[in-house]
Amino acid sequence: MENIMLLILGVVISVMGIVNIKGNISTIHSYNRRRVKEEDIPKYGKAVGTGTLIIGISLVLGFIVSFWSEIIIDYIILPAVIVGLGFILYGQFSVIAEESDFIQSELYKNSNFLYPRNNRILYYDCTNYYFEIEEESDSKRYGKSKGKPSESNCNYGIIYGC
Repeated sequence: MENIMLLILGVVISVMGIVNIKGNISTIHSYNRRRVKEEDIPKYGKAVGTGTLIIGISLVLGFIVSFWSEIIIDYIILPAVIVGLGFILYGQFSVIAEESDFIQSELYKNSNFLYPRNNRILYYDCTNYYFEIEEESDSKRYGKSKGKPSESNCNYGIIYGC
């Protein structure tokens, strides 16, 4: 009975997952909730809710299995938490995409504390690349395109400092 917290936590998290799957994302922190567009709420709730439900069910299963073997709990809970967090991260992709510039600038500023940079000297490099395909479709054409610039080239540039 020492693992009763697994059962309680598992049931609470599972109920939250079911609520989210049904489209009610009120159990999600307001910071994340307010960044979700109205039309994306059902998809977001389903992804985050599924991940939450997987984690909750694994905790309940961990409680049930604990009567037979304490060791097997790790083989149930850890993989389920990883898969559940994957679903939750998938639900966050649209929010991450919208906040991409902010996230990158904050990462840059905060990483400067770990490794100070000399921003007076910057290096720049650019290249382009292409994808060779066998079958043509819309904007993709068969064959190589490196010899002459075309619409199918992807351009990539990077700036880095010392």
